[in-house]
Amino acid sequence: MTRDEQIAKLSNTLRRAADARALAASPVWVEAWTELERQLLDSLLECGPTEDDKRYRLQTAIEVGRTVRRLIESGGATSGQLERELEILEGVKMRPIA
Repeated sequence: MTRDEQIAKLSNTLRRAADARALAASPVWVEAWTELERQLLDSLLECGPTEDDKRYRLQTAIEVGRTVRRLIESGGATSGQLERELEILEGVKMRPIA
């Protein structure tokens, strides 16, 4: 991969990280995920002792929701490292030697 291709790829990844950070910082985002998880947990707690399939589906939905949220929120956290790498590739900063 050429230097220009690396810069283009990092720039695109940086834009995506900024989008993820903006989304995760939105109060609407936090409220939506909190409400979704609350509803799923309430439904899970309402399951009867013989509703194993329903309980399993709800537990899986909660795990998937938490994973999606974590991935999106951590996507925004990587922007600092991406910015440093891009500055090194563009020659703005020198790579640390030790």
